[in-house]
Amino acid sequence: MTRRQLGAAVLLSLVALCAGRCAWRASHPDPVESAHAAALGELPASTQAPPDPWLASFFPAPAAGADGAACAECHVAEAAALATSAHAGAANCQTCHVREGVVFAATPAPSATPLPEAPHAVTRQPALSSSAFCAPCHDDATPIEGAAGKPLHETFAEWQRTPAAARGDTCQSCHIPAGDHAWRGLNDKTFTTSAFTARAKFISDGTRMVGKLTVTATEGVGHRLPSAAGPEFVLSVDQLDYAGLILEGTHREGVIGRRLDEAGTVELFDTRLLPGEAHELRYEAPLHEDCGVVRARVEVRANAVAAERTLVWEERVVISR
Repeated sequence: MTRRQLGAAVLLSLVALCAGRCAWRASHPDPVESAHAAALGELPASTQAPPDPWLASFFPAPAAGADGAACAECHVAEAAALATSAHAGAANCQTCHVREGVVFAATPAPSATPLPEAPHAVTRQPALSSSAFCAPCHDDATPIEGAAGKPLHETFAEWQRTPAAARGDTCQSCHIPAGDHAWRGLNDKTFTTSAFTARAKFISDGTRMVGKLTVTATEGVGHRLPSAAGPEFVLSVDQLDYAGLILEGTHREGVIGRRLDEAGTVELFDTRLLPGEAHELRYEAPLHEDCGVVRARVEVRANAVAAERTLVWEERVVISR
């Protein structure tokens, strides 16, 4: 065989492999599941409180232009944490701390006037430590079409109805403990895995494999998991051969999340979990003759079309024959 013939053979093999892979993915698309996360119930009387007049005057946030660069010159650690946080690109120092030249902080100010080396005074405002402070950006009461009365964002409203609120936990005490400004969320694997438990169970009669992967939101979560539309937990089960490769026809997926249409006006499904709720991915498929392991996974992706996934949980069950 000449070099040209060998090259042509390799090219044809790659084309066939890619075509087979595309055909396999086409027969295993992400499922469009039935909605089960209904509109929230009545707000418990214990969590109802009159609106804070200071918060009402503080929001909306200032117009674009203030980027927090000046703050970072002194607040190095806080700026570095914010730059890699879930708020990166969406908020900056001024968004939460500055209005009309006045700098507000949740912790007591050391003095009424700035220290000799400080460029500004600090006014203490306890409301910065309340979950209500997060509501103006994370709640939108306008319901969207075909969404069972649910608005686009309602993280604060969700929190008000959770055991976290009853315990006195706040957005800040969970996401920025000790005021470290990291704003931990799905960008932090350790933080994410603390929000759920997962259990996989499979049995086989030698010809078929049945089982399920169950993911349960913990009582520590202070809102639906995940809260907003976009981020998704992808549950998957695969049969692997002895080399660790996925066997064709054995892949199954499920999604925990809320998906909207491209315009963001129609809800396609909502399988998010309130604290204590569980989601099951049921599995049934022929036991492949080359199967050595059944693998269950939980991964996180930024949205439905994101190629990148972050693995946050995995369990493997060895198949004995």
